[in-house]
Amino acid sequence: MDECTSIRNELGVYLLGAITPADRARVAWHLVSCERCRDEMAGLAALPALLRRLPAGTVMQFAGQSALPPASIPPKSLVDRVARRRRTRRWLTTAAVTSLAAAASAGWAVAVSNSPPARAPAAAVLEARRIGGVRILTDAQGLTVYWFAPDSATASPCTDSCAAKWPPVPGPVSAGPGVPGTLGTITRPDGTVQATWDGHPLYTARLDTAPGQASGNNLDISGGTWHECAITRH
Repeated sequence: MDECTSIRNELGVYLLGAITPADRARVAWHLVSCERCRDEMAGLAALPALLRRLPAGTVMQFAGQSALPPASIPPKSLVDRVARRRRTRRWLTTAAVTSLAAAASAGWAVAVSNSPPARAPAAAVLEARRIGGVRILTDAQGLTVYWFAPDSATASPCTDSCAAKWPPVPGPVSAGPGVPGTLGTITRPDGTVQATWDGHPLYTARLDTAPGQASGNNLDISGGTWHECAITRH
């Protein structure tokens, strides 16, 4: 099943709010970059208004007949109004999902807001901090550092939109107090240098907006699973 098919299967529960926070964030991120799925959601969002305007009994007649009788066909004026409303809703949906994806934060609570400004690159130092009872790596700003399961020790498949959501940690880096392990670098497909730790290319997450958050830990998105860099094993 491709990603669009998977997302479309979840649009109904996404609109109703009957969806887990992690799945809500995954759908919102996909909608930012997929016009077809945004159109699909706009159509679903417009459907209840259309059904409420149909003459009484029309839906039941449609369920039992291969075609609606002429008397039950919605008038052209109603169809035109729904089409205009759908176009407007489609535009609003595009704006809304962009804001929703940008506004997901700790706990994956989603609220409408403007997209956050791009963060300046972190200083080239890794630190050890305790978050949620676990000692993990952070950048110099205190933001949690992650590794991506599909990566290898020499290459990262996380590019383009993936890298926009999971910014690579620029390399080289140095180890702050309490940071064990082996630090290194890889060269990314765009020619930039990315820091590595014990053979794992390193990233931060746009979802983490302040120190002490680890919203991306164990999240399966962008083609694989993301893990915080736990250092308790050292």
